[in-house]
Amino acid sequence: MSSFIKTSGATGLHIFVPVVRQYEYDTIREVAQTLGAFLVRSHPKEVTTEWQTEKRRGMVFFDANQNARIKNLACAYSPRSKPGGPVSMPLKWDELDRIFPSDFTMLNAHERVAKTGDLWAHILDAKHDLSALLGK
Repeated sequence: MSSFIKTSGATGLHIFVPVVRQYEYDTIREVAQTLGAFLVRSHPKEVTTEWQTEKRRGMVFFDANQNARIKNLACAYSPRSKPGGPVSMPLKWDELDRIFPSDFTMLNAHERVAKTGDLWAHILDAKHDLSALLGK
């Protein structure tokens, strides 16, 4: 399954898995919550759904609640209203060991895009059909 990663424009990372629009919102949200619960059970020392940041240090926070109609999410390439002018930046998976989420700012984001191009240009071409996963 293909997935796409970007910096949050703060200290975290966001992973996107585009899906075919074939199910209602509530079904997709349930899939995300089920996947999160499975990951927590499978990797309890690495993955958490714990909201309190003090309790999740050093762990991957799986936030199925981001799949909500009322949530704001920094889109790729968007500057954030934080000190230093950080920018949410798409990454390649093999860059994770050498890039920190706050590495990109309004001062250097254009250089990054000039060097790598738009890493998310074809994200919507990679939609996954969930019918096999859901047994339908």
